[in-house]
Amino acid sequence: DLSYQELDLPTQRTTAVVWADGDDELDKVQDALYWSLGPCPIARYRASTGDNSAVRLSDLIDWHHYLDQPLYRDYFLPDRVDHMVDLGMPAPAGQLRSYFLLRRTGESDFSDRDRTVLEMLRPHLARVEMEAALRRQLSEALHVQDGDDEPAPSAKLTAREHEIVQLVAEGKTNA
Repeated sequence: DLSYQELDLPTQRTTAVVWADGDDELDKVQDALYWSLGPCPIARYRASTGDNSAVRLSDLIDWHHYLDQPLYRDYFLPDRVDHMVDLGMPAPAGQLRSYFLLRRTGESDFSDRDRTVLEMLRPHLARVEMEAALRRQLSEALHVQDGDDEPAPSAKLTAREHEIVQLVAEGKTNA
């Protein structure tokens, strides 16, 4: 499984989660259970070191010690999650953002090569995030803040310029 998550450490809340299948609904009961038992060793490691490099769970905790943890028994074991690798992304203080991959019971742990591939993806993921943020800003600048879909008045843009900015905000390319 592949997911993206945002964690707020001071409030012990998961503020966003998106699974590769497009599911972005946050299960509040599961989130409360996670924080009552955790956070996981990877989140603890990132919070204490600020290191955003790709890291496997097995890099941080001995396998047998992990199996004895309530976080594993009560949170990860029911979903048969045995292995994790996590790629941290820049985030404001007190926040953690990352892409993580999970492997089920019976599958092998992630390899050094897997970590290297994730590290190689980091600049591309950062670029995608930057472009998405720019599209959001453009879209917000073009629309009235009350939720109306009508473009905000702009005395400085011609109708054609406004149309082009709208297309860029939608992610369109030159082609």
